[in-house]
Amino acid sequence: MGDEKRKLVTQVLSTLLQRSDLSVDQTLQIIESFNYQRVRDQDEHKLATQVLSTLLQRSDLSVDQIRRITSLLYRQSAEDLEKRKLVTQVLSTLLQRSDLSVDQTRRIAESLCQQSAESSDEWKVALYRLLSLVQSHNLSGEWNYAYEILRRMVPYFHKLNL
Repeated sequence: MGDEKRKLVTQVLSTLLQRSDLSVDQTLQIIESFNYQRVRDQDEHKLATQVLSTLLQRSDLSVDQIRRITSLLYRQSAEDLEKRKLVTQVLSTLLQRSDLSVDQTRRIAESLCQQSAESSDEWKVALYRLLSLVQSHNLSGEWNYAYEILRRMVPYFHKLNL
């Protein structure tokens, strides 16, 4: 896409992002479009980060929306350590909820492993949750990624009889 077209798309997305009548999912789709368009403009990038941070403060978000928001915020804030810390705190808190399905727990733990510094407390909590899930459930195709995380991070995991 040419620079002029990209600039126009970025302006349209930025304008849309400032509307207050958008649903959470619509807002996330616009921010995902920023990523797809590889928006490099600092103002639009900053706007997307601010909107994501604001969304995280809402109390009516579903577990999957929180996971999507944290994933986007993590990608948007490569240089912002405070935002990355916020992401790991939100995921850690989410992982402690008792109303999560097994699949939600797995996805959140995988995200937390990816977005936490190795050997950090958050990383260890996520790793232990994955281990406990793997021990208590049959592995299926959906669990391949969790298995790979554990195999890389836990010495001799592949030799355990689970």
